Amino acid sequence: MKNNQTIPMMFYDEKENGSILFLFADLPIIEILSQLPKSYKFKDLYLMASNYKMEYIYNDDIKHGKSIKKLLDFFINNQQYSIDDMDAVLQNDIRVSVHDDNEITFLFPKAYKYTRFINKLLSKQNYNSEKVISTLVGNKNKYLIIDKPDKLIKKYTDFSDYWSENE
Repeated sequence: MKNNQTIPMMFYDEKENGSILFLFADLPIIEILSQLPKSYKFKDLYLMASNYKMEYIYNDDIKHGKSIKKLLDFFINNQQYSIDDMDAVLQNDIRVSVHDDNEITFLFPKAYKYTRFINKLLSKQNYNSEKVISTLVGNKNKYLIIDKPDKLIKKYTDFSDYWSENE
């Protein structure tokens, strides 16, 4: 996907089982992952990363000890690698997915109070987090382009509309 746009795309949805989904594209993935509590452990992890030479490494190649902190330390100390794909389940059943080092999705279980985490994540990126969350929740299942601090630029009804305009 060729995307000259620097304003991130964001998405919010509520699943039938009560879980909450947030998707963020065009935000710095390692910075976003660094907002996760460092003490959290992985219940399950699939990871594929590559460098500019197209050399690939996988979760078994990284001595991450099943902790967020050790995984982040690896990528901070090995900046030649970027995450291509990652699917993880954390100790509290939060699901985190990264695709093409460009999109990150969080799926929070029904009982998890996600607001504090998403507020922190957006605030660290210089967003007015409360207004952005309110905009996302008010536009459930829409793909939104939101500029800092909280300006809604564009709304897409589905991903194919977003994709075709930003390809």
